[in-house]
Amino acid sequence: MNIRTAIWDDAAAMSVMLQRLVALGKRSAKADVEYVQHNYVANPVGIRCSLAEDEGGRLLGFQSLIRATEGNRYGTPIGWGIIGTHVSPDAARLGVGRRLFNVTRQAAIDAGVTKIEALIGLDNAAAQAFYESAPSTGRSAFWAQGTSIGHQHDNRPRSHERIQFDDSVREFYG
Repeated sequence: MNIRTAIWDDAAAMSVMLQRLVALGKRSAKADVEYVQHNYVANPVGIRCSLAEDEGGRLLGFQSLIRATEGNRYGTPIGWGIIGTHVSPDAARLGVGRRLFNVTRQAAIDAGVTKIEALIGLDNAAAQAFYESAPSTGRSAFWAQGTSIGHQHDNRPRSHERIQFDDSVREFYG
């Protein structure tokens, strides 16, 4: 498996993969080429968009990391990283997400980002399982937010704690 930085010309293949995820009910957001180019590959607040491919160059998945700015659509605190992970249905459970996250986590550290957040649909069990099994270095948190589950990863090591906030639970582990 090869991990590299996604480029403008990768957007067509990335779009096709995202459209497959939409068709399977694993994604509801836009998936057209222009959306991929502007929101993942060449996002003005992008830190890195990594692409995983097999030895033959077939797209296995990609992961984007952007820096949260004021008024971002996720409500993520300014300066945090916002991560988006997308794995081809043909490559599920092969370690693609973990390999991508290793590169993304290092990109976050290099950019001075200490916290990363992802919002995952409540009905996306595969994505929830991926983030729940995030590398044990650092700290992760999960909570319910409307129709999504939030996940945060803190690159700074912490001990385990569980905090109750109203109807949601945030669990941290390190």
